[in-house]
Amino acid sequence: MNASLEGNKDLCGNVIGFQPCERPSSIVKKHSMAKGHKLILITVLPIMGALVLLCAFIGVLFMCNK
Repeated sequence: MNASLEGNKDLCGNVIGFQPCERPSSIVKKHSMAKGHKLILITVLPIMGALVLLCAFIGVLFMCNK
């Protein structure tokens, strides 16, 4: 083992002599939260776009009828 790594407590990794690193649950939670946020954006943005277009269409019809 490299002398610079000896004596460093709690090191982990895919190196002989080190314990394997565990994935913290916070990383897993952040990843699943990011997926949830992406799903919300994919759902909400098209609905908001459709509402904006509908309001614009109704506004044009309202202006033409005056």
